[in-house]
Amino acid sequence: MIKIQSDIRGVSLIEAVVAIAVLGVGIVSVFTIYHTVIMGERVSEGILEQSVNINGIVNEIRTGIPAGRSEQEFEEEVRAIVRRHPGWQVETHLSERLSGLYALQLSYDAAGGRKKVFYAKVVYP
Repeated sequence: MIKIQSDIRGVSLIEAVVAIAVLGVGIVSVFTIYHTVIMGERVSEGILEQSVNINGIVNEIRTGIPAGRSEQEFEEEVRAIVRRHPGWQVETHLSERLSGLYALQLSYDAAGGRKKVFYAKVVYP
């Protein structure tokens, strides 16, 4: 009788457990990265939305107030424009050094009770 020796071996239990552990770590890493990317996307969307709101308010102020208003009338018009945007408040500060330059402090109460504050400058003739 002829004996044929085979070099084929099966996978041991330890090798299988190690392979499953490595695969598990890889899968957890992929899901962690995915979660981080999704959270970053949400933050980016929030920042973009805030930027669009702020730019819209500032553009309304720059283009929506006719020239020739007094300082008090200008500030009242600014407050009226900001009131059209729910949740936003404004403080205006006239520059002492440059005539017609206003520093606007736009703010709103964000989720979690935090107040978000943004600054913009507007030149009014």
